Amino acid sequence: MQNLLSTARIEIIRSSALKGLNTMSRKSAEAISNALSTECKNVSIAVINSMEDLIELANRAPNLVFLGIKYLPVHPELGKWDPEKIWITDFLDNHGIAYTGSSSDAHKLEEDKTLAKQKILDAGLNTSPFYVIKQGHTKSIPTKMTYPFFVKPTNRGGGLGIDEKSVVHNEFQLLKKVDALADELQVDALVEEYLVGKEYSVAILRSPESGKLNAFPIELSSSKDSKGNSMLSNNVKSSDTENITELVPGKTKDKICKFAIDSFSALGGTSYGRIDIRCCGDAEPYFLEANLIPGLLEKTGYFPQACSKVANISYEEMIKTIAMLGLN
Repeated sequence: MQNLLSTARIEIIRSSALKGLNTMSRKSAEAISNALSTECKNVSIAVINSMEDLIELANRAPNLVFLGIKYLPVHPELGKWDPEKIWITDFLDNHGIAYTGSSSDAHKLEEDKTLAKQKILDAGLNTSPFYVIKQGHTKSIPTKMTYPFFVKPTNRGGGLGIDEKSVVHNEFQLLKKVDALADELQVDALVEEYLVGKEYSVAILRSPESGKLNAFPIELSSSKDSKGNSMLSNNVKSSDTENITELVPGKTKDKICKFAIDSFSALGGTSYGRIDIRCCGDAEPYFLEANLIPGLLEKTGYFPQACSKVANISYEEMIKTIAMLGLN
């Protein structure tokens, strides 16, 4: 596989200045390029902001596209809300170009947290009871759900929209937080029963040799806020103040690893990604969300930190493994 990598032409793609679009940072793209360049002699970074950029990419016909973006809006002013958006993996599939990670079917589930949670339920796996309040609308609270609730955006990552007001104990607090998400992020609100328990982020990485999915879990924690809650808010994530702990071997770790792999498979994940989990009650794992193009910065990304701390996989080895899985 090393020979295959050494002769491959690889383009790392990201985007810039597109409204509401999650994309790989320039710093991350450069780190990936540096890691691949020790083995591969033809690595470049491409900024994809338009259909013309995509067509030029297809004309260059690289052997592998290292994904740093899930979709491209046809109408840039609409960003992630563009109903005509082009899913990058669909475009690459149509042009016979290999890529890293999962297909558009999985990316669409990841992008909408409510669809992901429903898919998890359909697979017989645990996730907290939930419902959605659309922007500008109110909705009666299901009687089967009980406070406190956790309120977050339906389609944001990186802790965006999550703060000490995300845990609500009554309808007044709920609607105030829903209005804040609509005003600040122009997004619908995902309302879940709040799970009191430890939080874990699990890196999933398929072995190129055996084809087996491996899970590398880390525990994430943060200082309690003014209301006594510990959560990975936007402020905590952006300031990198969360605590990361490796799990000790045992039943809890085994249970979390199996649950993460089952969740990843249920969502259609293929080679790598991240599953976030909270344990509740008798340490039963519950699905929070997935990230199938996780952050890959060595010092701050949960995925590379999990690979390093749990499996002693170096950053360079991790990046090369993701690339080789795409080439194969």
